[in-house]
Amino acid sequence: MKRKLLVVLTVLIVPLSIPLPMAMAGPIEDKVAVCTGCHGPQGHSQVPENPILAAQHPGYLEAALQAYVNGERDYGIMKTLAGRLTAEDIKAISAHFAAQPPARSQAKAPGDAVRGKARTAVCAACHGPDGNSVAPANPNLAGQHATYLSNALKAYKSGSRTHVIMTSMVAALSDQDIEDIAAYYAAQSIRPPSAGVHEPTRLALNTESPAHLQKEFRLFAQTATPQASAAKPTMSGGKSR
Repeated sequence: MKRKLLVVLTVLIVPLSIPLPMAMAGPIEDKVAVCTGCHGPQGHSQVPENPILAAQHPGYLEAALQAYVNGERDYGIMKTLAGRLTAEDIKAISAHFAAQPPARSQAKAPGDAVRGKARTAVCAACHGPDGNSVAPANPNLAGQHATYLSNALKAYKSGSRTHVIMTSMVAALSDQDIEDIAAYYAAQSIRPPSAGVHEPTRLALNTESPAHLQKEFRLFAQTATPQASAAKPTMSGGKSR
């Protein structure tokens, strides 16, 4: 037990203890190395709480890192490490992980993927029917760790993580819905950003169109659990995702 604890602490502390110029100096390999302690070699995270970065849209990765820099996302380690990056670093690191071979989560998902699929109609407009995102600005969900996905959705629901669309959509989800949806997407195969499947097949949700939001909510409500279907969507929320 003590040995495992020491390993975990080393992974978390070493990147933070590297002097600033050393941590972010040199070729892209040196900069990416700081990320691999939590996200794994090539972005293939083996820790269900940490997202898989491989084959993710580079534009989304850039936006996520920038959100930590700007304070739109507040997570200690990421805020510290991202704060050391220049705009060029962020772009290069994002491109590096986007170019890595896809990897699907091997972790056991607590939810029911079959039930989850029936509840993803509301997600498909932005993330694609199988979690391969329809727009580069929106993250791929396919193959992602179910635990990471469920934690992210619960954070949107609690308000600790905000986004105008996501905050509205998760308001209609019960905890069981969240676990089931996460299990469904975790079981799907991710395709690299260069594949044609990432070309938009439908407009992403328009934050200026409450009518569009209401339509998407009604699609979800047809399959939601009784507890969740009683919820109403709102147009509140921030910018990070």
